[in-house]
Amino acid sequence: MAVTHDHQLNNVLQNGTTWTVGCRDKIKFWEDCWSRDGVALMLKYPRLYQISRQQHKLIQKVGSFTETTWEWNLSWRRPLFDNKVVSAVEFMREITQTVIQQQVADCWLWKHEPNGHYSTRSAYNLLQGDSEDENLDGALQDLWKLKIPAKASIFAWRLIRDRLPTKCNLRRRQVELNDSMCPFCINKEEDASHLFFYCSITQPLWWESQSWVGTLGAHPIIPRQHFMQVENGTTGSKRYNRWKSWWVTLTWSIWQQSNKVIFLNEPFNGSKLMEDAVFLLWTWLRAMEKKISMYFNQWSSNLTEGFCN
Repeated sequence: MAVTHDHQLNNVLQNGTTWTVGCRDKIKFWEDCWSRDGVALMLKYPRLYQISRQQHKLIQKVGSFTETTWEWNLSWRRPLFDNKVVSAVEFMREITQTVIQQQVADCWLWKHEPNGHYSTRSAYNLLQGDSEDENLDGALQDLWKLKIPAKASIFAWRLIRDRLPTKCNLRRRQVELNDSMCPFCINKEEDASHLFFYCSITQPLWWESQSWVGTLGAHPIIPRQHFMQVENGTTGSKRYNRWKSWWVTLTWSIWQQSNKVIFLNEPFNGSKLMEDAVFLLWTWLRAMEKKISMYFNQWSSNLTEGFCN
C-alpha cells in the first residue's frame, strides 16, 4: 500500500506542477510541460517533433521579441505536407496562448492554489479526487490499454478530461476570440460535449456507428461518460477494444475536420469523414493486432463483422 500511495503522490506532484513561462531561460520548448494542459508538446505533436530542427532547445531559442511582442521562429527539416497542416495549425493555436514575459523568471507553479504555491491541503484533495475518478468508471485505465498510437491516446485523454483547446475552453482561459460558435452548425458555443456528441452535424455519425454494433438509444454528452457508456462486449474482448478504438478514431476525425473548417475553410463532408475514420481504424488495427488479413474494402463492407473478426 505504501508503494501505491507513493506512486499516487508522485503522480499528483507531477501533474499538479507546471512551468510558468517568463524569460524562457530554463524551459525546453518541446520536451518540458509548459503548455496549459501540462502535456509536453513532443507527446501531443509527435510528427511535428520528429521534423523539428529545434529539439531540446530552450524556448528562448525558438523565438524572439520584436520590441515588446514575442514572435515564434520555428524551423523544420522539411516542408509541412497536407497531412501535417491541420496538426500544425492546432499546434500554433496552442502555443500562441502562452504569454512570454521578458522581465519574469521561469519558475515552477502549483496549479491548484491561486497563489501558485504548493499546499498539502490541495495535494490531499487531488489524491482523493484521483481515487474517486478511478473508482467512478475506469475510463482512463480502459483508454491506456488500447493498442492505438500514442498520439491518439493522448488526444482522447485530453478530450475525456476536457482539456482540448475548444473555443469554450479558450474563452475560459481569457483568450480573445472573434467567434465562439461551433464551426459545424454555427448555432451553439463550441464546447467538447456539443462539438463531438450532440451537434446536429456530428450526432448522426454516432447513430450510424451504433448501427454497426446493434446499439440503440441516447447516450451521455459528457466525454468521459460517453466513452464508457457503449461497452459492446466483455471488458478486454476484441469487440470491446475495437469499439473503444473506434470512439477514439471518430472523435479524432471530428477534431481534425473542425480544424479544417475553421482554418482551411473546407466544407463539412460527413460521408468522407466517416470513410476516412473507418480507414484510419483499419490501419490502426492492422498495425497493432497483426491478425487482420482482409483488404480494406473487404473488411469495411461489413463493419458489423469487422468489429468482431
